[in-house]
Amino acid sequence: MSTEEKKTNLRFTGIKVLGFSQFDLEQDFDKDAYPLFEFKTGIHFRVIADKERVACLVIVTLLIKETEEKFADLKVETQFNVTPFKETVQMNKANSSGFDIPNILLYNIANVSVSTMRGILYEKLKGTFAQDEVFPLLDLAPSFLKEKGNQSKVK
Repeated sequence: MSTEEKKTNLRFTGIKVLGFSQFDLEQDFDKDAYPLFEFKTGIHFRVIADKERVACLVIVTLLIKETEEKFADLKVETQFNVTPFKETVQMNKANSSGFDIPNILLYNIANVSVSTMRGILYEKLKGTFAQDEVFPLLDLAPSFLKEKGNQSKVK
């Protein structure tokens, strides 16, 4: 008896910058401090079933670490076509408005989406005192691969 591994393909289908704000700072701080910023990041998913896509919204807020003052916000949504969609993204039987999606798929989508957001943030901050800041890498594996089992519920 042979076991055939299911192969899922992702195709990047869109990037939308949903919002970018840079705020005037009111408090003095040491611009040479390292690290200068605290990064607060949120990752959210949604399914666009009629287009056979999974969207990932990444929201990042940069705070000046010394003063805890907000410097910038960025919201970026990426979309991915998933094939085979119906075999991979399945309607949740307990909650008809939700979907079960393999964690490994969400992990891969989140990694690409966070990397995309980093590139956009880098471009948006050019010409500011923050342009040379080293953006931290996020270890997403604990969120998707270790704690939740094989599937996550997404609306």
